[in-house]
Amino acid sequence: MELIKPEKKYLQSYYEACIETWGHVHDSYILHNPNEYDDWKNHIFEDYENKERGVNLPQGFVPSITYWVVEGEEYIGTINIRPNLSEHLKEYGGHVGFMIRQRYRQQGYGKKLGEIILNQMHRMGINEILMTCEETNIASKKILDYLNPVKIEKGNVLLNGKLTSIRRYYYCL
Repeated sequence: MELIKPEKKYLQSYYEACIETWGHVHDSYILHNPNEYDDWKNHIFEDYENKERGVNLPQGFVPSITYWVVEGEEYIGTINIRPNLSEHLKEYGGHVGFMIRQRYRQQGYGKKLGEIILNQMHRMGINEILMTCEETNIASKKILDYLNPVKIEKGNVLLNGKLTSIRRYYYCL
């Protein structure tokens, strides 16, 4: 597995992953709606660059760096790293959002992806890391537990108008 900045040569594989994974993700913000492919295919890479530079972000959003995880010619997943946190992200969201393509789930890719995330953040100089997940997201909880956090907090946040139980995982590298 390799961590790369999104590249055009993987666009078709990414699109196929969107088709296969849409509706199976806990939160769809990290994927593009495959039904809107004609709308986003020509500006996806510029959008990623703008998010990294903090250009045209919605109110309250912070810059984020998007990476694709690939193996050979195949897109495996996405990692979004937010070097700085807003007050909202300190409550829910944290420094990282990630997603594994549907067909690669339950095959050990999550643990590998978690290790890649921590290594990349360390290379970026981010050594105190917060990652969060909803209490009901069993797969994410397993990955985040595996990464050996120094502290776990349980709490509740209001998500989409609903009180939701979450976990905050803290890591020090």
